[in-house]
Amino acid sequence: MTAVKILKVENKDRKFGAASEYFYIRAAVPTNSASVPVDLLFTDDELAVAAERAANNPEDHMALDPDPNPVMDVFRDLLGL
Repeated sequence: MTAVKILKVENKDRKFGAASEYFYIRAAVPTNSASVPVDLLFTDDELAVAAERAANNPEDHMALDPDPNPVMDVFRDLLGL
């Protein structure tokens, strides 16, 4: 499994009501011919929702990767879940 780096970054051009910081993740999204790098920004709440969804539905991601997903441990530690 490929290692994932998650960085907490400042929202440098913050608009009214926007988060002051985000979790930045660069992911490789598979396509028909290759993987395409995609930059993702998640707020604390969005990351918590995604982590909870994955934890509640292990059957959906275990089919793709038979090994336990250590990324979930990182999310839980970061978000205090």
